[in-house]
Order: sequence, then C-alpha cells, then structure tokens
Amino acid sequence: MWILSKWIVPALSRMWLPVVGAFGVFLIYAKGKRDQKQSQEVEELQDDLETIKRIQNVKTSTTRDAALERLRKHGDLRD
Repeated sequence: MWILSKWIVPALSRMWLPVVGAFGVFLIYAKGKRDQKQSQEVEELQDDLETIKRIQNVKTSTTRDAALERLRKHGDLRD
C-alpha cells in the first residue's frame, strides 16, 4: 500500500498537470477568438448604423424637375 501512495499517486498527479495546462491554454485561446469575433460584429453593426443614418438624412426631391436636376448634378441621369 505504501508503494501506491509513494510512487503511483505522485506519478498520476504529474501526468494530469500537462493535460490541465493544455486545457487552460485552449480555454484562453477560445475566449480570445470569441472576444475577437464579438468585437468584429460590433464594428460591423456600427458601420451599418452609420450607413442607415446617412440614408435617412438624404433629402428627397418633392417634384420631378427637382429629382431630374439632382440626378444631372451627380451624373446619375440615364438617357
């Protein structure tokens, strides 16, 4: 019984240390990837929000002549 406690138990505990360490490294890597993905999604949403704000701030033309003038001014009028 003393062999079990003297050599086997410390050997088993030393075997688990690298496994636990590798699992810890994996967890840190996974959290970093998740945080990176989340921050990228936030940036994309902010870009979308800016685009929506620009679209909402466009002044619409009330008459046909005003719309044609606006299109001519920007070169978007097709003949």
